[in-house]
Amino acid sequence: MSEKEFNELMLHIITNVIEEKHEKHFVYNRIFRKLIISKKTNKLKLAKYILGRLLRESYRIFFNAQINATQHCPHKKKTKESGKIVYH
Repeated sequence: MSEKEFNELMLHIITNVIEEKHEKHFVYNRIFRKLIISKKTNKLKLAKYILGRLLRESYRIFFNAQINATQHCPHKKKTKESGKIVYH
């Protein structure tokens, strides 16, 4: 993969991350607004849970994009590592 192709791929990955995160935040914002107008007694606990889920899913979007970018990096192919790569 050439440097130009990699740069185009990176722009595509960044665009996808921004769009996916925006969609995810929009969905959770709608859920949160429904929670606020509801008559639930444990709104704070549910709101914290919703926020935690949003943060985890938002991080997962970024993490997957980071792995995708690393796998297609032209510099990675130049230097062959003998060890295993561990993704957390």
